[in-house]
Amino acid sequence: TAHPGMLSNPMLRNLPKFKAWLEHARVQHELLDLRSGHGYAGARPKGSDRDRRQRNEWENHAPAEAGDPAEAAILDRVVFEKLVGVITAVLDAAERTNNYIIIDRSAGSSHTAELLVEFALRQTEAKPIVMVIDSRERLLSYTGEASTRQLEQLAEIEARSIPLGSDDVRRRVEVSPLYSPDDFRDPERFGGRKILGLPLPKEPEPQHLMKNGVDVQVGDCGPVWAMNPRRLWCYHYGQHLFGSGTHYILVEESQQRFPLETLGPVGGIFAHGGNIAYNRMQSWLQLGRPTVMLFNTGGVTQAFASLHDAVVRRHEQDVNGILRGLQIVSAEAWATNFGVADIVRMKELYKRAPSVFRKAVVSVDVLSDSAEDVVQVVSGCFANGASQLPELGLRSAENDVVLSA
Repeated sequence: TAHPGMLSNPMLRNLPKFKAWLEHARVQHELLDLRSGHGYAGARPKGSDRDRRQRNEWENHAPAEAGDPAEAAILDRVVFEKLVGVITAVLDAAERTNNYIIIDRSAGSSHTAELLVEFALRQTEAKPIVMVIDSRERLLSYTGEASTRQLEQLAEIEARSIPLGSDDVRRRVEVSPLYSPDDFRDPERFGGRKILGLPLPKEPEPQHLMKNGVDVQVGDCGPVWAMNPRRLWCYHYGQHLFGSGTHYILVEESQQRFPLETLGPVGGIFAHGGNIAYNRMQSWLQLGRPTVMLFNTGGVTQAFASLHDAVVRRHEQDVNGILRGLQIVSAEAWATNFGVADIVRMKELYKRAPSVFRKAVVSVDVLSDSAEDVVQVVSGCFANGASQLPELGLRSAENDVVLSA
């Protein structure tokens, strides 16, 4: 749930793949300095103390030597534009192939991915079906004015609705989104106001608490929590219904599940991710569902994609070697637990269903792969949408039959 415009951190930027992009960012910053009349060339100041303190506050309190905040902002912009381009290509392909884009907030979806979809929809003429699933219980968990207005809109729709198949006259209800994606373009602001100064519209998730985080009050007179500043924006974004959907399904309680499988095979695209995404992605891979991991977006996705590369692509057997090659670029709680158990699980899943984990679980590099490359990989992955893990004990049954014959 990091903001899509601020996905990088010092650990991610230190990876080899980012070396060239960091050099481009340095050159751009030097040229900006020269054009603005500062006259710096080569060695130059690394930003004011105030700039550094502000950036560090949003980088899990990274040390001062983490790098120039202006260069970090340039690199964040590169990753953001790359991701928007990738999602735009996926939306175009979804329309051509009559696939749905599912935003399922009742099951705890990623606000990072949702905001990327909203920005991508504004950059394409494609109009794929975007089906939004949400619950009244989730909206009721927010206490801010925005969620109250959202619930009032839903009450009006419900009051004017008629039973399916009824002969009553349908009455149209005009409902406008209560926010614009541009309200969240700046990761540090919501609607032009600094997020750090706004009360939190609901109780924070335990995974978003941080020992040395920033103090945030819930509501006008609620408790104060020390939170990861990178997670604040998603609470203000999530208090609304997703505003760019074409179809909406509303359930009463979050435990109620709409059976998506009745619509067709379901696949997932993963980027970045934190503590909550770790469990979600782990469960998804356990099911053997079609999975596209966007490599070099950091977070949980970076770790799982590097693990998949070692086990499935490079067939590495040595656990210690795999451990040393894992790209864990986060200081969050999930990163301290990611390791041997995850390696063993991936190796066992691959042994159980090697074809599924070669064809239906894939990764693409957002820094080096083009949008067309991404669409090809996504299309190939989702073409295996009916794939699933075989029953235990049957992993090599087909091969054994052939060998016996």
